[in-house]
Amino acid sequence: MAAIRNAPGKSCADAKYAEMIAKSVSLNKNFNVKVDGGSTFGTTTKKDKIDICLVPHGNRHLIHHAERFKSLDKICKNIWCIMSSPLLEYIIFDREGYSGGNSLALRPEALDVESALEKNAEATFAHLHKTYVTGNRSKYAQPAQIRFKPKHPYILFLGQVSGDTACSFTHWPDPHGDTSVGYLKTLLNALPILDSFGIPILYKTHPKESSRHNKILNQILGAGTFKNVEIAGKVSVHEFMREARAVVTVNSGAGFEALLHLKPVVTLGRVDYSRMTHNCKTSEDIKAALKFINCPPSEIQIKKFLHAYCSTRYPAHGPDTYLRLTEHLLELAQGTEDSVIYFLGRKGWNSRCVEWGGRDTQGN
Repeated sequence: MAAIRNAPGKSCADAKYAEMIAKSVSLNKNFNVKVDGGSTFGTTTKKDKIDICLVPHGNRHLIHHAERFKSLDKICKNIWCIMSSPLLEYIIFDREGYSGGNSLALRPEALDVESALEKNAEATFAHLHKTYVTGNRSKYAQPAQIRFKPKHPYILFLGQVSGDTACSFTHWPDPHGDTSVGYLKTLLNALPILDSFGIPILYKTHPKESSRHNKILNQILGAGTFKNVEIAGKVSVHEFMREARAVVTVNSGAGFEALLHLKPVVTLGRVDYSRMTHNCKTSEDIKAALKFINCPPSEIQIKKFLHAYCSTRYPAHGPDTYLRLTEHLLELAQGTEDSVIYFLGRKGWNSRCVEWGGRDTQGN
């Protein structure tokens, strides 16, 4: 029998994601699904047979996840981090984590892009473009398209929630580990250099931002601090990308969507799609971004990357998506059909956050 643990974070949102996965996996009656979270955290020991652990929103490279993985590593060798990808219909399953902690962020060259057949790359691109670009679909609901037409070419800078864990992977982090400060520091390092290019820059605020640091940044940009930078209006991200000369972001998932528009993308932090971006680690790298913008990867290179990337993700099938993914991972580990599946929570959870409940396969 195989045992799968689920180690979501301390928030109710993470717990709900764990519930959704557990409910899906329970569709196979041969699996004995168990939840270990909240007051039962850590009750499973080495004596229990654990063949596989699922860790929703797990990331080995985040400090606040260290305790979780330390507990898991003691009882299981087959651990997978589960997370939604920048594309809603694909799921990340990775040994390391998501965003800058993902294996493709740590080792971008490990993704075999060149072997992708052009016809397959074109077919994948056509599907993605129709689904997301033509369908005006993104992680967050977008305004209806209005045929936005700018007066001049511009660089689109995609903002992020300053305290989001993805911002921990900026190349300009706060020495004290404050993710919000690190985000602000990154943009205040990058924007003066980008402003010097003489190209208009539209800064698109994140639809979910609410932190003090985001507000400070918006006040700075709104005050005309930079000659060529202004805050963008409420227009669909796909319309902004369609008309942009290039897209810049720390490591937003929307930066991946810019590749669906075949745009040159500049990133300022570790991210799992950096193989196809100009990834800046120093101020000199940012200065070199203009050359990248003027001489970006070819369209077929981007399409091959998109195909290779999607080939490493698991497609959503509906309510049984996580069941199928679990069966796939068990096969990789040569597990058996009769499996015990454990879901591990985090110590101190509110037990009300771990009630069973259905959610669609695109919830977080």
